[in-house]
Amino acid sequence: MSDNLLKKGIYLGLGLASLTKDKLAAVAAEVAKTAKLSEDEGRKLVGELETESKKAQEQLKAQVDSLVEAAAKRLPCCQKLTAIEHRLAKLETAINKQAEAVADAAAEAAAEETEPVAHAHHKK
Repeated sequence: MSDNLLKKGIYLGLGLASLTKDKLAAVAAEVAKTAKLSEDEGRKLVGELETESKKAQEQLKAQVDSLVEAAAKRLPCCQKLTAIEHRLAKLETAINKQAEAVADAAAEAAAEETEPVAHAHHKK
């Protein structure tokens, strides 16, 4: 029980997200020495600290990314960019519809031009 409490204290007290692998090993060695842990227990503690450090780094990165993204969305330039993107999407849609209409008209005109000549005389 005290071993688990010791680990929790280490995790919280050291700010695991900021510790490098070498620093973790040094801290674990110091804790193992102070707590009179065996060599195997010390290695196990280093492994656990590394795992928890990676988790803490990932969580911190996710939190920072989320905060930065939320703050960026509130910036006037980002709001303007979003409005521009919406306008651009509408323009692209309109251009595509117009291009399709022109292509359809050209196809119809081409079809009329390729009618047999004899058929064209009957129309007169």
